[in-house]
Amino acid sequence: MSTEFTHLQKQWIFRFAFLAGLKEVFEVYESQDGKISAKDIGDVLRALEENPTQATIRRFTEQYRPEERVSFDEFLVIYEAVTKNRLTETAEDFIESFRHFDKKGNGNIPHEDLRELLTHHGDKLTRGEVDQLLRREMDDHGNVNIEKFVKKIMANDDEDEGEKSDICTAQGHS
Repeated sequence: MSTEFTHLQKQWIFRFAFLAGLKEVFEVYESQDGKISAKDIGDVLRALEENPTQATIRRFTEQYRPEERVSFDEFLVIYEAVTKNRLTETAEDFIESFRHFDKKGNGNIPHEDLRELLTHHGDKLTRGEVDQLLRREMDDHGNVNIEKFVKKIMANDDEDEGEKSDICTAQGHS
């Protein structure tokens, strides 16, 4: 009998562990009714290492009065919205950081400059990894469109890791 897990089994294990971790933190704040106070939502998000601004918290919790009680399932919907919002902001921040290398101000980076960045700075990639990334991203002039490149990378991350909304849906939470 093989002890190797299939890709689907690994996804289910990850989803279960992820939800269990969220539930564990939620339980620190919940009362005997199994719910948290709406005014504690920001604290629970921060305990989960999310760092939403007060404005973000208000935007996603405005339907609740401070004294209202929020179930775990309701909290998951808020958590998903906040993390999705964070990912969008992160993409915009990432695009903005690349604009520094856009010498012509046209939204493109010469592939040589991008190769230099990716192989010599931060989490360095190998030449082969960079070749694979850039293969379909260069235009006829050897430039890479910043916005398209970042969005493609972010989309690949979502596909590889699975989106958090899929986690909740697969577990029957909505």
